[in-house]
Amino acid sequence: KQSIYRFRQAMPEIFMEKLDSYSPFDGKNYPAKIVLGKNFRSRPEVAGFVNFVFQQLMSRKMGEMDYGPEQELIAAASYPPDEKMQAELHLVEIQDSPESTVQQEAAYVASQISSLISGGASVWENGAPRPVRFADICILLRSVKNKAKAYREAFLQEGINSWTDSRNGFLQSREIQVMTAFLQMLDNPYRDIPLLTVLMSDLFGFSPEQIAAIRILDRRGSFYAALQKSAEQGDEASAGFLRQTQQLRRLAVSIPVADLLTEIYARTDYPAIVSAYPMGEARKANLQQLCSYAAAFEKSGSRGLYAFVRFLDRLSEQKADFASASSGGSADAVQILSIHRSKGLEFPYVFLCDTAKAFNKQDLRDRIALHPQMGFACVRREQALLKEFTTIPLEALRLENERASLSEELRVLYVALTRAKEKLFITMAGDPDKMLRKASAAAQGPLQPFVVRSADSMGTWLLMCALRHPDCRSLRESAGLELASPAQEQTALKVVLAQSGQQREEAAFREEKAACPDEGFLSILRKNSDWRYPYEEATHIPQKLGVSAVAKKETSDRYAFTKTPRFLSGEKLSGAQKGDALHHFMQYADYERCSAAPDEELERLLRLEFLTPAQAQVIPLERIRHFFTSGLYRRMREARRLERELRFLWEIDSSLMGYENAGSDKITVQGVADCVFWEDDGAVIVDYKTDRVSSAEELADKYREQLRMYRLILQKSLQTPVKSCIIYSFHLEKEITLHF
Repeated sequence: KQSIYRFRQAMPEIFMEKLDSYSPFDGKNYPAKIVLGKNFRSRPEVAGFVNFVFQQLMSRKMGEMDYGPEQELIAAASYPPDEKMQAELHLVEIQDSPESTVQQEAAYVASQISSLISGGASVWENGAPRPVRFADICILLRSVKNKAKAYREAFLQEGINSWTDSRNGFLQSREIQVMTAFLQMLDNPYRDIPLLTVLMSDLFGFSPEQIAAIRILDRRGSFYAALQKSAEQGDEASAGFLRQTQQLRRLAVSIPVADLLTEIYARTDYPAIVSAYPMGEARKANLQQLCSYAAAFEKSGSRGLYAFVRFLDRLSEQKADFASASSGGSADAVQILSIHRSKGLEFPYVFLCDTAKAFNKQDLRDRIALHPQMGFACVRREQALLKEFTTIPLEALRLENERASLSEELRVLYVALTRAKEKLFITMAGDPDKMLRKASAAAQGPLQPFVVRSADSMGTWLLMCALRHPDCRSLRESAGLELASPAQEQTALKVVLAQSGQQREEAAFREEKAACPDEGFLSILRKNSDWRYPYEEATHIPQKLGVSAVAKKETSDRYAFTKTPRFLSGEKLSGAQKGDALHHFMQYADYERCSAAPDEELERLLRLEFLTPAQAQVIPLERIRHFFTSGLYRRMREARRLERELRFLWEIDSSLMGYENAGSDKITVQGVADCVFWEDDGAVIVDYKTDRVSSAEELADKYREQLRMYRLILQKSLQTPVKSCIIYSFHLEKEITLHF
């Protein structure tokens, strides 16, 4: 139930197999299973709500296990009865506002926490109640990325201390920006922006009027020069600043950066200053964390203030960041955590927020799919149409991966709900009408696995269950849902229908009236939708194609999966890269030198950087020697003209490319012929190939269309008859004359 790491290749099926095959432990025989059903953490109200939800949702087909008596939580913790501790489900209606949905939901949650604190809520601890503190409260989100900041800002406005284990925001925090500017200023005092940041910070407290007065003393120079003039004219604040920074600059030459930071803290008492800010303990911890990062940086081999400042500058340019100090366990602050981060933790009051967020199914739309049992599948590419189509194997894997992903989401929800010790709040923000319509359509009867699978968010799952709870009659009335027999449940559930910024319990929803269609406008829409573009065939014709792409249309289906992937062959260069290396050699080699000493010519090309060392290692010198002793090379050497890497660009009728009914539309075709030489009775096209084939017929069949296009275009562009096309196979060490 709590296996939530499938993305790290965890396989809950391993445990399910043992759960199904092992017998209950009888005290003697094993392997066996022991059911740990008692829950010593949560109140009966929390455990009962969790049981109610997962009895409705979790099954073998959706969740990979049946939520039966063995899986139910048995509340074994000792708490006094309190009817106010029932789980609460809050539907927050989002208003038309400049604030985002996340910001409005965060503001609503902040108001609920303020009400808890001011309303005298208590926590049961060591057999007695005590007032609730911020540290007793946790906000759980499916992902804190791009959301934790909104919650912290909303909490700050309500005077609520908060902390999040964020992996960003450290360098942007107020106290770290000041210290970063201080280090930049010590490294180079002529950088105006860091200097002004430090002067106007709480460290030195220069006012805008003082800054303006100093600048007037030297309008064109650096601000540091103006500051020196101000000190020379007797300004004690400027003189004191310069004395302190000059002492620190001298220290920076001889001590590590971490020690320099410690000295700055001691002289300025900056940690005490930031302690007075909101979230002061967390900010103070951030200052100590900066010392730790500086020490770790110097341990890596780089030393000195200059190197550390350049490192911070690069981080800023790359928009990178450090993790903030982990002070959540010690500070009296509301913790904002991801559900995964909260696993293994517990809190008296838990707010599970952002449950209306749709499940992330982006991976299911990839062109390829992998499954540990079902294997691999991919889209089908149709070269003739230049389009991609899905396949039955791909759809099968997508369905199975979707089922596994939603089962994981169900277990993530289980982990979130079971973090609460005393009271559980669940919020979902959006349009309540739409949320209820989604849930009510599926909640007409018992929640079958295919119904659970149709949900698009955790919120929809929870609403499906809430609509079947006996306490939620008014919610069913709001949704227009009639249930003959709601689910039987003893645990109470409270549902709150609220607006962001203004609470309204169990409010009635607006009635929707269907509008009659405008017949005149409807006829226009029908007429427009029936229109067909008269040149639709031309939209399928590309403007420009390479000859190789044209030729591949004829053979791509037959040779789509004939190449061995590089990771299976164990070679550093792929077959295509080796072919490119040989083509580079044949393009730049001096044929006279090469026919006499191929190895010396290879060394020359490597020295002149026409080839890389990796390419030079895969050049087959023996096959090169065989080529230069062939009859084809003798013809090339005796030809009256020879061109290598002959590029061409020509317009031809699209019908010649296989596009029927194309009319007079033309396609621009480009390509490069490896070698063309002229004899007395016409030109000869030579194409070098490195394919590992078993026969000349296979190679001729694969490239006949490509050479036919070369022949057709070169005859027109060069105004020369092409008498033959030859493939020279370095693998077969023979020339292959093609016949059309």
